[in-house]
Amino acid sequence: MKTSVKNLDELVQQSEINFSLMRNSTIKGYFLNLAKAEDDIYMAWKGISLNSKKYSYSQVWNYPVKQKFQQLLEAIEGAGTNGLFAFIHDVNNVRYQFYSNCSYSSISETFGERSLAKAIRPRSTL
Repeated sequence: MKTSVKNLDELVQQSEINFSLMRNSTIKGYFLNLAKAEDDIYMAWKGISLNSKKYSYSQVWNYPVKQKFQQLLEAIEGAGTNGLFAFIHDVNNVRYQFYSNCSYSSISETFGERSLAKAIRPRSTL
């Protein structure tokens, strides 16, 4: 079966392609921060939902927000390197690999993109 992945959500939801991040990278930090934000929102909801009689409308049994980044990190922890594999990395690094090696493919979605700049000395030959 051929899996076609168009974005990060589809990558997380499928089970045919394993995926991972580089350890101690800024990308891993990005996902850890987003997972922490999801957890903080969940804890705030839980506090309001379980402890407040004033906000009876918020007393629902099912958490109404999807925890996408927590799910992504859990999938990464359990990923092996066998079979099809996706590597999530900095967009500039991915673009370089994509254009340098024909065996790589890239999904079109970028996230957490940051601009890069170079400082050059006056009258430099570059």
